[in-house]
Amino acid sequence: MLPAIPEATTYDEAGRYLYTRAEGRLLIWSMGLLPDQARFDAWRQANLAVPGVQQRICDGIARLANLQQGEAPYAALLEIQTRPDPAMPGRLLLAGGLVLLLLKPDALPGSSYQLAAVVVNLTGKGNAARTMRLGRSNWVVVPCEVHFAEMDAGEVLEQIASEQAPREALAFIPLMQGGADAGIIRRWLEVVEKLESSDPVGLSRRGDYSLAVVFAEATGCRVQWEQALKGFRMIESELVKEWKAQSRLEGRLEGRLEGRLEGKIEALLRVLEKRWRQVPADVLEKIRNCTDATLLDRWLDEALASRSLKSFRSRTSL
Repeated sequence: MLPAIPEATTYDEAGRYLYTRAEGRLLIWSMGLLPDQARFDAWRQANLAVPGVQQRICDGIARLANLQQGEAPYAALLEIQTRPDPAMPGRLLLAGGLVLLLLKPDALPGSSYQLAAVVVNLTGKGNAARTMRLGRSNWVVVPCEVHFAEMDAGEVLEQIASEQAPREALAFIPLMQGGADAGIIRRWLEVVEKLESSDPVGLSRRGDYSLAVVFAEATGCRVQWEQALKGFRMIESELVKEWKAQSRLEGRLEGRLEGRLEGKIEALLRVLEKRWRQVPADVLEKIRNCTDATLLDRWLDEALASRSLKSFRSRTSL
């Protein structure tokens, strides 16, 4: 059995959304590569799985071409985590092994990907590298690690303004050093306006930039960002729309479930009162507080089958 992999947080989901939506720009930038060194081809479906295990294995797999090795195909594993996971080296080795076994760049016999990995730490500093040597055996995993907490927000903003860094990095500014400063937030607004003035579709990306408010919560500076962006025309990103749609769906399902529970509780209480009139208050309280529909069904069956209230309580432990 694999050790538990941390559940994805809202910040993980937002980071994964931005990296995927950037079509390789954030990934290439994170790896410190130049346009003449590597080319992003596509995101592959991250459907790696271990039999009997439902946990996700990695956040994304990008197909890259190494332009310095005759366009050699690389599979770049992407892992995004709110806090560094000590088990990350093992997770990378597992994911890399599955890629080599299950994914092929083409149909040629013996064809296989070269491997690369990017670990994005939204907060904190991790160490996912391992070098294990014994005699002539040498087992090494050294991913590219991104630590937003060690980046300078001002420097990254200027890189974005001069197009040396992808504009999608705007959303991560609150995670960086100085990310809560009023001057940095003002400069952020200036850079956004500059990008939008030179890009006819720039306004449609404003929703993605505005995910900065989501990441600001992770570093405790959401209030500063929300106040500074009050006059900023906010546009919902597609991710936020998905979250809201999911929330509405969950709300409807929860409402339906609550309605079903109330119906079952009322039915059980009516049967008890019809059969034995005087039902102890502690029994009524336990039934009204029950949130297990299956248990309520069993209690109703027992209420119909029991010959006495004493027998009912004994069989249901009420």
